[in-house]
Amino acid sequence: MAAKPTRIWSAAELAVLTTEYPLHGAKHTAALLGRAVSAVHTRAHRLGLAAGSCQSWSTEHTALLHKHYPIDGPTTVVGLLPHTRTAILKRAQILGLTSGKKAGQRRWSTEHAALFARDYPAGRPLAELANELGRSTAALVTRAHQLGLLRLPGRKPARPRAHPPARRATVLAPKPAPVPKAAPAAKPPKPPKDIRLAVKQKAKAQAAKKQAPKKPTTAKKWYHYRMGSPEYEAGLAATTAGKQRTTILDENGRTAIVWRNAA
Repeated sequence: MAAKPTRIWSAAELAVLTTEYPLHGAKHTAALLGRAVSAVHTRAHRLGLAAGSCQSWSTEHTALLHKHYPIDGPTTVVGLLPHTRTAILKRAQILGLTSGKKAGQRRWSTEHAALFARDYPAGRPLAELANELGRSTAALVTRAHQLGLLRLPGRKPARPRAHPPARRATVLAPKPAPVPKAAPAAKPPKPPKDIRLAVKQKAKAQAAKKQAPKKPTTAKKWYHYRMGSPEYEAGLAATTAGKQRTTILDENGRTAIVWRNAA
């Protein structure tokens, strides 16, 4: 099923709600507006209205809200109207009012407000006016914006023109004579052809030497093999053939075995 379209509250219906709901309740107001009782309850709660009370928004109350809420904030308006703070905030939200007063700000007295409304549009210097009122220049600009005051442009004192210093006559020095450019260095002469031919032949010889096959490596000796291997034993036997094994003492007193020719 498609959702039912939401019925928008018109300005005339809101006026009837704010007048009748506090005096006669939801049922009576719903019958006058042709709406459901739950819809009337919801809208009245959003507006901060209480059923059975006489706190309806009259024309005078709405005018006071328009006058003081944007400048003095909700705290001041609560002391001027018989409505609760919540009702005042909701009513200001419905009317599109915004408060420029923050917590901790000082309230404008009647004398300061009259002095500001008289001197600010006349173009009095902001620093002087702020010093007399005991406020910052930013606070004065904000106050003027809230009240819709326009400031006449004040005249700034004319500054004396600074005369430029007299120009001194400058004597131009004569330009130096142009320095002749040095002749380019002569290129070294080319070597004779016989030297170049010798260099080429040497390079070819070195290349041929690198490409020549390597010499075969010599065969391993018998003592290069592991002791006890057949190659080692055969080489040892061939070396000691016809020699006599003798045990001697070396210079350190240690025994050593040497092979000497047989006598």
